[in-house]
Amino acid sequence: MKKLAVVVAFAGLLAGCNQQAVTDLAACKVDLTKLQAEASAAKVAADAKIASLEQTSAALQAKVTEFENAAAAAAAEAQAKVDAGKAKVAAKVTAVKKAAAAADAVVANPTKATTTTQQKARSVR
Repeated sequence: MKKLAVVVAFAGLLAGCNQQAVTDLAACKVDLTKLQAEASAAKVAADAKIASLEQTSAALQAKVTEFENAAAAAAAEAQAKVDAGKAKVAAKVTAVKKAAAAADAVVANPTKATTTTQQKARSVR
């Protein structure tokens, strides 16, 4: 009888432990479900943030390209203006050299001074 009482007590103890384990397991499952939902929500938020950042990055890259193209166009325009200015200066220098040569010719040989030489000198001005 004592053995039977010990077995019954032990069975009751095991039943109580089993019930506690089932309760703990249910609590763990609830916690797991809650954490999975939070993780899923965090992943959705992170994916949305990544998509937003990628879109912003693409827009910024487009702006960088636009600014680079504008800078290249401005540099080309400035170079064209510099080249035109150099050509103008070179033309003026050539005209001045011709006028100076004509003036030197007149000074060197004053008897040959003609109206065409004087006209050439005036056209340089």
